[in-house]
Amino acid sequence: MVFAATLVLAGGGEAGSISSASVHKAPEAVTRLVSEMASVRPGERLTIAIEQTLLPGWHTYWKNPGDSGEAIQVDWTLPQAAQAGAISWPVPERISEGPIMTYGYEGTVRFLSEISVPAAWRAGEPFPVSADLLFLVCSEICIPVQASLTVTVATGPASHADQAAKPQFAAARESLPPACPWTAAVEGDGRSLRLTLSADGDDLPAVESAYFFAETWGLVEHAGRQEITAAEDKLILDLPGGDAPYAGTLSDVVALNTAGEGGRGPSACRIDTGAETKARNTES
Repeated sequence: MVFAATLVLAGGGEAGSISSASVHKAPEAVTRLVSEMASVRPGERLTIAIEQTLLPGWHTYWKNPGDSGEAIQVDWTLPQAAQAGAISWPVPERISEGPIMTYGYEGTVRFLSEISVPAAWRAGEPFPVSADLLFLVCSEICIPVQASLTVTVATGPASHADQAAKPQFAAARESLPPACPWTAAVEGDGRSLRLTLSADGDDLPAVESAYFFAETWGLVEHAGRQEITAAEDKLILDLPGGDAPYAGTLSDVVALNTAGEGGRGPSACRIDTGAETKARNTES
């Protein structure tokens, strides 16, 4: 992955200019740092979105970028005792680029992170949140972009949502994969993996197609064909093995295309088989 990304970077030229505002504008993408709250009470959590809007024909990458590319890197700068949680990753898209397959996003994507505001922070003092970002935007070439963004949030005796930001955060949460409601099990023979989702006696929704996005780079051959077998209470995905060895765990997103409208079950969900052959999913 690193070698492929280095080749692409070499074609992209110099990194984009660095901005120190809440908005960074590049020809290929506009990146913003957005607060869900207009004001926050000290001792509570604050959700921040890194929002990217890409021009048509351009894309950026998921945490496992696939055969090429690189995931966004985020370095937070916060007041003392404040902490930032890991960013949440929306369900990615498959982006085919000739013989290779990459995973990423087109259009608008939002990465959410929860920031803890220290209880000792003085109410009434503005709370600054800064993020240094490094990411790739790609089309026929890839361009590395650097952006240093800051958003300052008011503090007070009570938290108040920013009403103008509500649609953005609702859309961001809608794009996140929930935990799968079915039991997940995996078998591996060193060359391929078999992922089985079981409804434990209940009927699964009618699935026309499915695709598994593996969290670990190289565990599944990104451009390989994934075979699907559906039964009344089971969905089986046969996955071609990649370069990375299977170590007994399989995690991340199953995307499902269900037949008809109003089908039961999610269109994408998150699995984590853990170290056991079979495991009931739990929230991470």
